[in-house]
Amino acid sequence: MENKIKCGQREKTKSGFHRGKQRCKCKSCGCGCTGGRNGYPEDIKQKTIKCYSKANGFRRIKRLLHIDHVSVMNWG
Repeated sequence: MENKIKCGQREKTKSGFHRGKQRCKCKSCGCGCTGGRNGYPEDIKQKTIKCYSKANGFRRIKRLLHIDHVSVMNWG
């Protein structure tokens, strides 16, 4: 499992679970993180931007690609 800590340190300890994902905590500074994938894959984002550039609306893109229209608005 690849957990990315903000400070960049490699020494970490397990710190419970959040929404079913393992949390970790940096041993030196105490900052925390969760592992796992966040968001949609990069190819979906590229398809979304391409559809948006062809004058498709946010809700139409939602129906075509089966993703949330608010995410489309945030990328657009």
